[in-house]
Amino acid sequence: MLQIQDIAYFFLIATIWTSVFAVSSPGTGLLELAACVCVVITAIFAVWLNIHLWAFGILVAAFIVFLIEIVKPMKGIFLILSVILFSIGSIFLFRGSGGEFVVVSWPLAIVSSLGTTGFFWLVIRKVLKARKRPDQMNPSAVVGLIGEAQTEIFLEGSVQVASELWSARADTHIPAGSRVRVVSREGLILTVARET
Repeated sequence: MLQIQDIAYFFLIATIWTSVFAVSSPGTGLLELAACVCVVITAIFAVWLNIHLWAFGILVAAFIVFLIEIVKPMKGIFLILSVILFSIGSIFLFRGSGGEFVVVSWPLAIVSSLGTTGFFWLVIRKVLKARKRPDQMNPSAVVGLIGEAQTEIFLEGSVQVASELWSARADTHIPAGSRVRVVSREGLILTVARET
């Protein structure tokens, strides 16, 4: 059965998730509203249950270790350490009004730590990898490629080259469906010639 500290911890995790999603994909206002509600509820719980500062320090250390793993991967060693620190800090985060330990359910803390750390590690790594990836299509690379006329081309028309649809022009009439070679590119318009 869930205790009050488990519910407080659930809202803490919900605050992290909704805040990250609200910042990363703003627009509708629903995520922002959900994040604000979670922040307020978490703050009320934090004041009511009180927080062990040393456990909060462990959560901060878990975050720092997590960032180190993202910036300089160590074969997952720091990621595992981050999950362990996040779990320990989570379990002992709250204290009672008399200063006694009010322990968060350890299965809840471990599952939340694994899920949160694992998910954000995968997402951040994918984002960083995508940013380092070179552009898939260099527009200048189309010169010399073979494509197909999608419409009749004389003064203007369109061609399919390298899985992309381009505006095209030609000096001679080219029927739709003909193979064409790209002679030059000016902005987003290709000059093509019929390929024999």
